[in-house]
Amino acid sequence: MTEALALARRVAMQSPLAVRATLRTLRQRADADLERALMREADAQAQSYASVDYAEGLAAVRAKRTPSFDGA
Repeated sequence: MTEALALARRVAMQSPLAVRATLRTLRQRADADLERALMREADAQAQSYASVDYAEGLAAVRAKRTPSFDGA
């Protein structure tokens, strides 16, 4: 249980957009062939790279600080 809570805390600290995209991609993969799954993953990455959260994540790494994601 302790490990599950630690993992939940780590996930909660991530970009809400990235977490939602990951969950959506994982759910959709169950019924997709490899090509379709890779296309969905590529689409999710493109959306992520265009987000404010992505820029915030990069800025936080450069500044060596904890990112502050707002889901945009």
